[in-house]
Amino acid sequence: MLVRKVLSSVLLLLICWKTADGSPPGCINFDFEKGNLDGWTKSGTAFNYQPTYGDNSRARRSQPANLQGKWYIGTFEKRPNPRVRAGTVQRDAPKGTLTSQRFKIVGPYIDFLIGGGCNIHYSRVELVIEGRGVVLRTKGYCRETMRRQRWNVRTYNGRYGFIRLVDYGSGTWGHINFDDLRGNIRCE
Repeated sequence: MLVRKVLSSVLLLLICWKTADGSPPGCINFDFEKGNLDGWTKSGTAFNYQPTYGDNSRARRSQPANLQGKWYIGTFEKRPNPRVRAGTVQRDAPKGTLTSQRFKIVGPYIDFLIGGGCNIHYSRVELVIEGRGVVLRTKGYCRETMRRQRWNVRTYNGRYGFIRLVDYGSGTWGHINFDDLRGNIRCE
C-alpha cells in the first residue's frame, strides 16, 4: 500500500513537472519566456507584438501586470522586446486569437494567469476539447493585474484539446492579459 502511494506521488510529480522553459512536459513556450510565440498560432492583429516584454502596464503608471518571468501576453501593449521603450502601447483596437499547441489532459487541473477585459463576449480564454468544442471559458477582471485561475478538468482526463485566447474587443478593456499556462497537461 505504501509503495503504491509513493509511486502515485512520483507519477503525479512527473506529470506536473515543468520543462526548463517552464512549460509542461513536451509543450513549447506555455510561459512565453522564449520571447516569441513558438508553439502558438495567431489570427488577426491583436497578437502581432506579443509577447510583451516586462511589466509594460506598470511602466505606463497603470496597475502591475503580475507577470511570471519577463514575458507575458498583453494585447493592449506594444513592447515586443527590451529595445522598445517601456510603456509603448497598441491600444484596444486590434482583434484576433492565439491558439496553443494541442495537448493531452493527464490530471485534474489546468491553471494560468489572466487579466485584462471583463466582457466574456470580447476577451476570454477558452479550453477547446476535440470532439466537444469550447468546454470552459473565463475572462479578465477589468484590471491589468493578472490573477491565477484554476480549472477543474477532471471530466476531460485523457482527452486532447488546446487553449485559445480571444481578443475581439475594441472598446475600453478590449484586451486580454495571459501568462504561465500549466497544470496536468502533456504535449506530444
